[in-house]
Amino acid sequence: MSNLNKTAMMKIVKIKENVTRSFAGGEEIESIDNVNYEIRDDNDVRMGEFNAYGGGYSISMNGTSTSIEESIRQVKRLFNINE
Repeated sequence: MSNLNKTAMMKIVKIKENVTRSFAGGEEIESIDNVNYEIRDDNDVRMGEFNAYGGGYSISMNGTSTSIEESIRQVKRLFNINE
């Protein structure tokens, strides 16, 4: 059984934020380009990372499954994919 199945709750912790600051007509305009988070379990152990950016996101999990097949099952569960 994978570590992910044994974990009751997960949390994300912000570790980095990239911001663009520009000036238009003497006025400051600030926008967030992307935000990086660590994914942590109940024991505050880092399980992976999550990156949110304009129009999308990416998730990377480490050591949460014991096989490729288990990883595929986890992704299908995460996104509620039924095949």
